[in-house]
Amino acid sequence: MNQALLLIDIQNDYFPGGAMELVGSPEAGAQAGKLLTAFREKALPVIHIQHISSRPGAAFFLPHTKGVEIHQSVNPAQNEMVIRKNYPGQGEPALLGGIMSTGSVLDSGLYTILKEVKEEANLSLKYLGDLAKLREDYSNSPISVTVHGFEILDPTLRNLKASIQYIITLPTSAQELNSDGTKRVYLAIAYAMLIDVGNTPLSKNNLKLIFTAGDDAQGIYIQDVSLCFTSGDFSHIPPFGVQHHALLFQAMVNFYRQH
Repeated sequence: MNQALLLIDIQNDYFPGGAMELVGSPEAGAQAGKLLTAFREKALPVIHIQHISSRPGAAFFLPHTKGVEIHQSVNPAQNEMVIRKNYPGQGEPALLGGIMSTGSVLDSGLYTILKEVKEEANLSLKYLGDLAKLREDYSNSPISVTVHGFEILDPTLRNLKASIQYIITLPTSAQELNSDGTKRVYLAIAYAMLIDVGNTPLSKNNLKLIFTAGDDAQGIYIQDVSLCFTSGDFSHIPPFGVQHHALLFQAMVNFYRQH
């Protein structure tokens, strides 16, 4: 039996000092915190629902206020999903973790990676485990894959073995803000995969034989970042267009330097 913990609207405005204090909210928050701890100890998925009031005249859960924040009794961990919801008709909620439909399909981040990497970069990955189970596995444990496409450079690079690692989850920067104070995307998650091609020489031109841009991208940007990995020198970090992307990249480099 699959289990997940769904925590709905446990936010500061419902607690003492908030704009819409509810009777018994501290006790309810404490009980929810105990349940949250139990799910975390068992590495079971946790989903937080946060209500953001964007309709005119709303009195609580207002954007950019202390009251709208999730209460400290159930403060989300970095690897836990947060779904922001608005008043019906007042904008689309920001959905995370590969959610296709909040009513039926909740894809794990790693499952989404396998699906999207082909569409976005034309790289073919084959998961070596049970795809159906991975779709509902939110533990972010490393997964093993075979990588297809590099054989165009060298026949010996067919079916390369690699591992996809979860690196970090970060809040997105102000560049994601909408005009109503909500964000287009609230959290950015980094996964990384180290592909060993041995002594095969790589260049921008031959990598472009493998990677091509998907529908959502204007092009493929290939940059030599070997100095970042060998010396930890980020002075020549690629020019990322979004601030939190640079932070995700640095976290990936630091992960592999430490491992």
